[in-house]
Amino acid sequence: MPALKLVGVEARIRYSTSGRILWALNSFPRYSYRMLSIPVAGQFLRYAEDQFSLAWALPAQIRRRVLMRLYPESYGWNEELRWRDRCPDIKIYRGRTSMEKQLSQSSLLICGYNTTTFLQTLAANFPTIVYWNPRYWELRLDAQPFYTLLEEAGIFHTSHESAASKIKEIHENPLRWWNSLAVQEARKQFCRRFARTSRDWIKEWKSELLSHHSYNDP
Repeated sequence: MPALKLVGVEARIRYSTSGRILWALNSFPRYSYRMLSIPVAGQFLRYAEDQFSLAWALPAQIRRRVLMRLYPESYGWNEELRWRDRCPDIKIYRGRTSMEKQLSQSSLLICGYNTTTFLQTLAANFPTIVYWNPRYWELRLDAQPFYTLLEEAGIFHTSHESAASKIKEIHENPLRWWNSLAVQEARKQFCRRFARTSRDWIKEWKSELLSHHSYNDP
């Protein structure tokens, strides 16, 4: 069924030809209280190092175009200080400005985690590079073929070297790469499974819900 959270996302997120590179990161509690496919507790430090490695693999002129969007909630990791110390030429943002507004002032998203953010940009057909260490972001077996499609198209990366190489290749004109046949086909197949949208979403949901309605109810 069409994902209700993604309704209208194509109209809300716009591409800026001369825009910056928006890099979105996540954060996690310092002490584990549930088990998820995310960096748990102290593994966050390894996650941060993976992202630092990608930043330092990029040329300085690309880093200066980056706006680093930190997760709005702080869990005591001092991410802003860590980034200013390790990569002082990257602009840092932590606040409540919407992701959609910042994306509409950007030409490329780098997404460093496996949550809703990159599903939104793929559904909106916005140029996206996804990078995370699969050691900390485990995938279900039935999902892996779809991520392989993204990997083969250059969207999804599991090493900072691969992600940096693709960013250096496309950063001047991300849309030219993004609109290629291979990238668009991979994106569409992935979205059909995990981020489906539809202009007729109300009709589709109505039809589906009515199909489960029991007319024998008192």
